[in-house]
Amino acid sequence: MAENGERFSLFPAKINSLGEVSTVSTGSNRREVQIIMDGRTALLTLWDKEADLEIVVGDIYTIRCIYPTNDFNYQRCYSSTSSTAFEPYHDDQPDEKFKGHIESVSFESNLIEIEGDILSISEDNLQKIFPRKEFSPVTVTGLKRHLEVGEM
Repeated sequence: MAENGERFSLFPAKINSLGEVSTVSTGSNRREVQIIMDGRTALLTLWDKEADLEIVVGDIYTIRCIYPTNDFNYQRCYSSTSSTAFEPYHDDQPDEKFKGHIESVSFESNLIEIEGDILSISEDNLQKIFPRKEFSPVTVTGLKRHLEVGEM
């Protein structure tokens, strides 16, 4: 794991949500971006000109030149630098079949745990499995790429 202040890249990182650009009391622009990697969420704060970078919710990127800041609310937090860049991530890995018991679920983050893996899942697929948003043990089959469910 990188130490605070050490710059590095993240990939594949899916944009889960994108906040509005705001101006803080120092006059700097700021935008918060929630990303998903390996089934876990993280918060990336973009500063100044990086707050205006063109990124799309749902797209997957290699995020270059960021650094870790701290852990907050059980998620890792990162901050941009003047060199931060978002490059579209091209994945040639084929979809992989999976089958297993759902051990836990997060309806807020759209995550399920199967056989110890935390998988990102669309709200529509989550609704198909748990129409009342109440957990109950269930076995599922489908296709995934990395740790993201594609089809159920």
